[in-house]
Amino acid sequence: MSSDLLIEGSAGEQARIVNTLRHGRQVTVRDVFRWCRRGQALVSASAQGLEELATSLYQDAVDTFCRFVAVKDVRARLAQEIAFTLNIGKEDAEYFTTKHKPSLAQAESGLQIGRVQLAFAPLALARPPLHSVFSLTRHTAVLLEAVAMALVREESLLLVGETGVGKTTAVQFLAERTGRRLRVVNLNQQSDSADLLGGFRPVSMAHSLHGVRERFTAAFCSTFSSLDNAVFLAHLDTCFQAQRWTDALQLMLHSTKAGLKKLADSDPKLSLVWREVRKELRTGQQTVARGDTATAFAFLEGALTEAVRQGDWILLDEVNMAAPETLECLSCLLEPGGSVTLYEAGDYRAVPRHKEFRLLACMNP
Repeated sequence: MSSDLLIEGSAGEQARIVNTLRHGRQVTVRDVFRWCRRGQALVSASAQGLEELATSLYQDAVDTFCRFVAVKDVRARLAQEIAFTLNIGKEDAEYFTTKHKPSLAQAESGLQIGRVQLAFAPLALARPPLHSVFSLTRHTAVLLEAVAMALVREESLLLVGETGVGKTTAVQFLAERTGRRLRVVNLNQQSDSADLLGGFRPVSMAHSLHGVRERFTAAFCSTFSSLDNAVFLAHLDTCFQAQRWTDALQLMLHSTKAGLKKLADSDPKLSLVWREVRKELRTGQQTVARGDTATAFAFLEGALTEAVRQGDWILLDEVNMAAPETLECLSCLLEPGGSVTLYEAGDYRAVPRHKEFRLLACMNP
């Protein structure tokens, strides 16, 4: 933003504002695209008049271009310039900048915070009552509205503020009130990418085979009748409980062969699942044959990978404490639809990103 926009005030005041902007976070092309996407979604879905539409665009512009400015009066001056550009009156701009307090209410389909409705989680069976010790001051209400808008627009979000101002609490409040699962990971200088993505760790054979058994059961029930094969499934469960790994693996491999034969080429997607299960079962057989059941190693997914796959929210606290190489794995997630790839696990395919996944981070200035 050029200094000629901020012409009011003395030369010393202008110099202070320009110096503040130069030494703070700069507006990037990514910010412009983010505001354009918000505007496109607003125009496509809104039945508002031109005046209400301009007001909504102004609020989105303030969130996108002004919210990260640390100095309050400089932030207010930038907001006034944006209002002038969008033909918003000075009184209205001052109201939204200094006096507007978004309301909070629980609607039928989501949590309403000001102009934003944050939908309930798809699998939330019960709607939690809107009672909390969370103090809804103007500051916290504006913060909730800004965070909720970023979540609705599927944007990654970084909250910067001193300790105790309510960064983590605001996110926890929104997650609780919408029935979302929030994973909080506290980062530090010793944090490693394996803490987020996952890594190989010694596990019991039961834990090592737990995942493949779940995938086998899902594929089996999609191919055969679980009711007609209840005896077989019970026998398989008995083998697992008795830790008869050889028998259990043989049973599953035999069923895998039958499943592939039944499907043939009728369902390529399910056949692919069966082939992947067969590969894992053969790896398990090799482990059992070596007698390594007491010292089995398996790739355990980290909190970030699980959140991407399962559609949880993840909050990385004290993100600035982690080393740059640790945070490098987040770069792909910052792009719309981006995901992570578990190269350490020998998998060169991106983890399927759940549409409900959201990435948030907190840090001190």
